[in-house]
Amino acid sequence: MTLRTAVRGRCSRALMVGAVVAMALGVTSCAAPSGGVTVTQGVYAGEYSITNSPVTYFYDGVAGQDLNLYFVDNRSGEASTPLATLVAPGGTVVPAVAARGSYAKRYLLPATGRYTIRLQYPDLDTGVRSYYLIVSRDEDRGVVGLGPLGSAQPGQRITVRYDGIAGERLNRHGVDRVIGPDGQLVVDNGLRSAQVTLPSTGSYRLEFERSDALLSHDLPAIPASLGATVVPGLVAGQHVDLLYPGTAGEAIGLAASGSSSTAELRTPADAPLGPGVRQVLPSSGTYIVAVTRRYASTVGTTVWLSRDLDLGVLGEGSWPTPTRVPGQSIALTWSGVAGQSFRIRTLDPPGVKPSITVTSPDGTGMSGAPDPASASSSDPWTVFTPTQTGVHGVLVSPRMPGDNGLITVELDALP
Repeated sequence: MTLRTAVRGRCSRALMVGAVVAMALGVTSCAAPSGGVTVTQGVYAGEYSITNSPVTYFYDGVAGQDLNLYFVDNRSGEASTPLATLVAPGGTVVPAVAARGSYAKRYLLPATGRYTIRLQYPDLDTGVRSYYLIVSRDEDRGVVGLGPLGSAQPGQRITVRYDGIAGERLNRHGVDRVIGPDGQLVVDNGLRSAQVTLPSTGSYRLEFERSDALLSHDLPAIPASLGATVVPGLVAGQHVDLLYPGTAGEAIGLAASGSSSTAELRTPADAPLGPGVRQVLPSSGTYIVAVTRRYASTVGTTVWLSRDLDLGVLGEGSWPTPTRVPGQSIALTWSGVAGQSFRIRTLDPPGVKPSITVTSPDGTGMSGAPDPASASSSDPWTVFTPTQTGVHGVLVSPRMPGDNGLITVELDALP
């Protein structure tokens, strides 16, 4: 990738979005008043203001060909939207046939000849702005295999071909469309995120606009047990299944380290069990923990499976849980007396508070009420009033799957 720029002054600081573009494309620039040159596919940078607007470039086009123009300046997304106009050799404005994101437009050229690209300063501001203009055409790059699919300029669409086998499960991270050998769109299989099951053997057409697009297969399944399981490195969009032999009625907590990966507990039939960190297994069988790498990261992933941490019978006091693992719920019992209220709260890191569930001695659930005395506290109390005398069960469950902080449970008998 080359950068062409007409330099008539000192280097100036480019806009944030422009800097991101430059870094992604591996270019640097010394932004200065530009224009007046004939462009080909590439990245062009410069400066413009109300006094030299519009800045113009030229492009030698062929009738029927496509052209993509991506244009941003250092106020993009704030007070105004920069405007790029394509003018045909005869002087008429060429309408865009499609938008590619917020700042790119696609054109079909009506005639052969020299086109003018006009970069219009968008308002009456007297400041000088730096800009990036990216010129591209869509490309068909032929047959590819698993792995990264190559870079794409902002506003550009890339087509590749993949020789697939019937029944193959293909992860399509950053790929917008998969077209089968019969010309039909292949939709996600619903089993794993951004994954398709190829319906037949043959050549598939894939389209993408992102430079991080890649194809992958899932890794082989890994046996898992209670505790921590270290998942081997995954590429973005790739999955691996952990297989856990579960028992009917068993309560399981699940968590995964970091934000780059997610973990989902699924039935032996590969259906989601439902939302929540803690799940009660409906039957005995081999359950699936589907681990997905959401985006590229050099950090590995650890997955924790746990049963409830049982603290036994507790009285008044503050009870930390230093042995708790991420995703694990806390179980305890409280000796309650009918009509004598008690209150519970949790002390833990900021974020969504754990849920607190209390059951009566006969197994029925109890409703708690917020304690008005702690309404403004970041760690509010919840008051429960027993209707039965006996042992009451208390369950404290994290609400967030990434929860890994210390949870301290506090119990207090009210007068």
